[in-house]
Formats: sequence, C-alpha cells, structure tokens
Amino acid sequence: MAKSGVRDIDFTVARLHARHAEILSGERLDRACTIRTIPELARLRWPEDAPPTMTSAEFQQRVADEFAEEMEFLARNVPQGVRLFFETLQESSRPRRHQSLEEDNAAARKYYETLLDRAKACTPPDDVPALTLARQEAATFIATACLRLVFNYGLSPEAASSCYFGGTPIDAAMFNEAATASDLASALAVFARVVAPDASPTTIAELEGAAWDRYLRLSRRIWAADPVATSSTIGYAGIRRIEVANLITLSEGLRMGVEPKRLRSFLAPHSTR
Repeated sequence: MAKSGVRDIDFTVARLHARHAEILSGERLDRACTIRTIPELARLRWPEDAPPTMTSAEFQQRVADEFAEEMEFLARNVPQGVRLFFETLQESSRPRRHQSLEEDNAAARKYYETLLDRAKACTPPDDVPALTLARQEAATFIATACLRLVFNYGLSPEAASSCYFGGTPIDAAMFNEAATASDLASALAVFARVVAPDASPTTIAELEGAAWDRYLRLSRRIWAADPVATSSTIGYAGIRRIEVANLITLSEGLRMGVEPKRLRSFLAPHSTR
C-alpha cells in the first residue's frame, strides 16, 4: 500500500494539533507580559533556536513569515475547494506600505472583499466556517474604520462610506445609522450589536478588542467542533491569526517599555478571567 502523501488531510490536521499545543495562550500569555526584553520573548516563542540578540522588527518579521509559511502549507494540503481561502490568508501576512488614509482603507477593503468572496467559494460544508470568520473580520474592519473616520478624523458620513461594502452582518442601513449618530456612544452601540454582542464598549479600541475576542471564540469553536475535518484547519488559522497579533503587540509593548498589566490589556482575549 502506498504511503499517504502530504496532501492527506489526516496528516495535515495531525500536524496542526501538534502546533496548536504550542500556541501562546492562557497562563503562558499572561506570563509573557512579564518578560522585559525581546530576546527573552524570542526564547519563549522559539526555545530551541532563538537568536541571542533580536530587535522588535526582526521578531515581528519572523512571526509574520512563520504565519505565511503555515498558510502556504495549508493551501497546498487542504482540498482544492478551500485552497484559495488559505492563499488569501497567506497574503494577509505581507506588510502593507503605508500610503494615504484613503489608499490604506482602499487596500484593506479590497483584501476583505477578496476574503469574503473566497470564503463563499469554499466547497460545502467548509464554506460555513470560512464565511463565519471572514464576515466577523470584515465587519470589524468596517465598524472601526467608520468610527475612526467620523469621530477621530471628522469626516462626513458620505466620505466614511468609502470603507463600506456588502457581505457582512453590517448592512447599509446599520452603517448609515452609526455614521450619522449624534455621538460616539450611540455609534458604538450600533456596531456592537453585530461584532461584539456580549460587550458594552465605551471606546473604539474597546469595540475592536471585543470584536477580535469574538473572532477568537468563533475560531476555537470551529477548531473544536470536528477535530479531524477540513473545517478544523480554518479554525486553527483563525487562532493563529490572533496569536500572531498578540506576539506583535507584545514585541511592540516591550520595545516601548509598557508595564505588564497594561500590556496584557492589549492582548486577545482582552480579559484575564
């Protein structure tokens, strides 16, 4: 009998289970916030081959490169009907060159629209988990971009509408309700209904944190629902996206000398309960 090739989904999922056990979360994430130097953080992340010296930028680049390599591995080894979704996730790890506010938002919008389209195109039943995560992520972008454009930058609701697109739980009427709200609290409440229904945010940062916490919960639920199915790879990718964001935030916090308790408040999940 021929050996299973690397395209065997059982082999792929087994590899992810081994990697999932190493993800920085829970008490290990709490303890990571007490680390005071980038080389210490590198030793925690790569105990076998951490370089003796490392800058924050070098740490972040290695973290991003690892994520891109994992998504490339998954794109090669998942069924054809899910491959393009993982290729899009791989593209998300590439650093975007900062341009103008309008160009940055346009580039982000293009990425999220592509992610939604490729999630919808996944072969059933994998389209459901892919779309669940894509819709949450895209809606988080729409909500936070709208709020910052209107309430931080003072743009008109019409100008802010450039960041809106369909296919998420935020429909046009809801977007308009938030963009034309008389105050930030009212606008936050509108968007929180769909991106963070269990939260009562008072700032844009709190809404964004609660929305990513929900993304992490959804990812974990998908990962655990069927540990040997293709859908588990989608949940794993979501969990890894949060780990990457946490590691990058940790390295930035260390670079800036942020004290541990405050640094932990910036990480997902945003509660240590």
